[in-house]
Amino acid sequence: MHTVQYQLPNFDLLLDRQSRPNYKVNPHEPQLAREFIAFLDKLQNIISPFQRREIEGAQLPLCAAAYAIDADLQQLRVYLDYFVLLLLIEVMSDASNAQAGMFDLKFMVDLLNACAEGQPFDASERKDPLVELTARFARKCFPPLPPFYRRDAIQGTISYLQAAAQEDNDRTNSASFTVDSYLAHRRNVVAIHPVIAFNRWMSQISLSQEILQTPAFKGLLESTIDLIALSNVYDCP
Repeated sequence: MHTVQYQLPNFDLLLDRQSRPNYKVNPHEPQLAREFIAFLDKLQNIISPFQRREIEGAQLPLCAAAYAIDADLQQLRVYLDYFVLLLLIEVMSDASNAQAGMFDLKFMVDLLNACAEGQPFDASERKDPLVELTARFARKCFPPLPPFYRRDAIQGTISYLQAAAQEDNDRTNSASFTVDSYLAHRRNVVAIHPVIAFNRWMSQISLSQEILQTPAFKGLLESTIDLIALSNVYDCP
């Protein structure tokens, strides 16, 4: 019997431009990477050296530049800010944090909704720099999106929060999955729904809610997410 766990993909292999010289990335990637390193330098008193290595290892600027090859620099910055937000949520929803009572689903949903809509929200009461960073990035990445795209991005992120909280519970209680139930769960945990909302914004693809809710579109989206989820796992004995 195998349990299934996830890890960040190795972008050194996926995006190796020496072995795959025709692989395209956004031309603003070098600038984005420099800005990101400068940002991490400012966090040296907030995050540990281990956390910094983990964040740098995720290669978020390269990931954003590979997923949004035609975006302008400002759009790319917003996209990267969202990736950072997801990573912060991932850190806080880690099983060890959840067991210590640090991940509060209702609090995080309230924080997300308020910050995404530019409303005041006091994150300092938690006295957790990661919570304050999460609020900061939610205020940065959602407001630039017009309401049409922002709604889907926010709702997709809330679904991700709910799935992450459920995953914490499953880890703690050693939950078992069938292949079908695992795939259904992972469709929210990999956070592709909100990422696609950002991609639609950058590409100015305006799809009505009627189209987004059709079985054909949902089936295409689920197939895409399943491919990503399956490539982002490893087996543990």
